[in-house]
Amino acid sequence: LDLSVPCFRFLDVYSGIFLGGRPALSGKVEQGFSGCIANLTLNDELVEFSSLAEMDVRGSVREGCAHRRDFCSSGACSPNAKCISRWNGVNCRCPHSTHHNGSCTAELSSVHRRPLTLTDDESFVIYRPPNVSVPFTLSFEFRTSRHDVQIIVAEFKQRNTFFKLEVDDGLMKAWLGLSSSMIEAPELHSGTWTRVDVEFREEEVQTTVDGIYSVTSKHSMFDKTLDVLYAGLAPSTGHPSRFDGCLRDVAINAVTLPIDEKGKDLSATRAGQCARCKAFALRTDSASPPTPREDTTAIVKAVCLVGTNCERSAAIQICPHGFWGRFPHCEKCVCAEGFQTQCDKNNGECLCPKFQFPLHGRCVSCECGYGATSLQCSVDGQCQCSGQASGRRCDRCVLDHHVS
Repeated sequence: LDLSVPCFRFLDVYSGIFLGGRPALSGKVEQGFSGCIANLTLNDELVEFSSLAEMDVRGSVREGCAHRRDFCSSGACSPNAKCISRWNGVNCRCPHSTHHNGSCTAELSSVHRRPLTLTDDESFVIYRPPNVSVPFTLSFEFRTSRHDVQIIVAEFKQRNTFFKLEVDDGLMKAWLGLSSSMIEAPELHSGTWTRVDVEFREEEVQTTVDGIYSVTSKHSMFDKTLDVLYAGLAPSTGHPSRFDGCLRDVAINAVTLPIDEKGKDLSATRAGQCARCKAFALRTDSASPPTPREDTTAIVKAVCLVGTNCERSAAIQICPHGFWGRFPHCEKCVCAEGFQTQCDKNNGECLCPKFQFPLHGRCVSCECGYGATSLQCSVDGQCQCSGQASGRRCDRCVLDHHVS
């Protein structure tokens, strides 16, 4: 044993083998697993799973591994809807909705059902439905590529009560006041539409994802009245937070809500499609119409096209690559060799490339060890350690008898 390489101790098993997750010192299970495990062998000997009573079992563990049922074979969806079989249920997908129980023919009857895209720091959308009291049902669909983001917030006139839905490390989490509940559903797929139904009852709130996976939060909602519903950095609200993604079909009791206020959103130019911005290079002294072209000396504009005929609505002016500040007050990034050409756009701070950190005026490698969750470290060189690994590079052990 080479004592100069303490990671060898990571291979010594003193406290057993954890299947499906590993409890940390805090008691929380790290990297949980949902699925089936079979044919486990140690030193070519099969581990007996026939008696769960002899094992230290936590959470929901059952004998056997049932096949995923094909819910589509029973004709669960209408003929003009696409049937998608999921764990414990089915999605009936129409062209403009993810989970649809009826026919697809009556969609997009209202302009308010068309999707919105929120991608800017100042993007938000606010709904103020009048005279909505418990009980009622809130429904909407969203999609995002972010794994940690707040989706939507419902605030009541009784300010100590609010509902908030967010994505936490790829999983859905529902907040009711200061208490939160994880929704036991498969991890969200980036960029796919997800349907959410929230039933506000007098003594509880039930949140359902894609019509299949749900969680119930106990809370007295008697005589509560909805005040405002919003997504993004909405002004004059209690829980504003940036939302990157698309939102559609926001409804109360199946009635689509009109938008009361919005800022820097992109309306869909075609049904069911999120609009995008086109980047143009413009010279400040040019009076000619904007044309897309490569020009490193020009000022970059992101022109957002909205409306039925994609007419030009507004232009967002930003500093070009290699500069920082707010247009038109742009300053060139001044960084030594080894730093990225693009510095921090807000303060001009020089940034190191990926897997490096600044040290004494230059960029050095993070050198994250086997106990790190990734090769990336913080600005002070600290790697993100897994389990009981410790040290700047996560190459040391906190407890010798733990496996990392």
